[in-house]
Amino acid sequence: MTTIKLFIDASFCDHSKQSAWGAYFRCPETKERFNLCGKLNKTKNSTHAEIQAIKEALTKIKELNNKNYKFVIFCDCKSITDLFNHQANSICREIRKDFNFIRENYQSYIESVQHIKGHSQKEDVSENAVGNRKAHFLAYNTLRSN
Repeated sequence: MTTIKLFIDASFCDHSKQSAWGAYFRCPETKERFNLCGKLNKTKNSTHAEIQAIKEALTKIKELNNKNYKFVIFCDCKSITDLFNHQANSICREIRKDFNFIRENYQSYIESVQHIKGHSQKEDVSENAVGNRKAHFLAYNTLRSN
């Protein structure tokens, strides 16, 4: 079974309450790169947008995935990574609902969920920093598009 690093980010506007998501991964076998993104609906806050981003990305990947891939998900929202790693103290109902949906429908795709420092400097050219910047760029630009 192939394990793939999946970078996911969400962008949320407090003023308009609009949000979008972006995801980036590269298939190690074919070297093909995937840029996925979309708008989110009915998001309460930035943390809610992050869990919805994971849900949307996994939904899209399930449509594309005809092989037995596992994903190490990198997310820059500590509250969400804590939730997946059973370290969250309290979480709102909307986030818990999306989390339970992911667990019920996509658990077989998830190897782990890890926290990554978001908004790293451009000088950081590590694979993880570059992957996170690409996911952020996708989410940010999708939010600002009409």
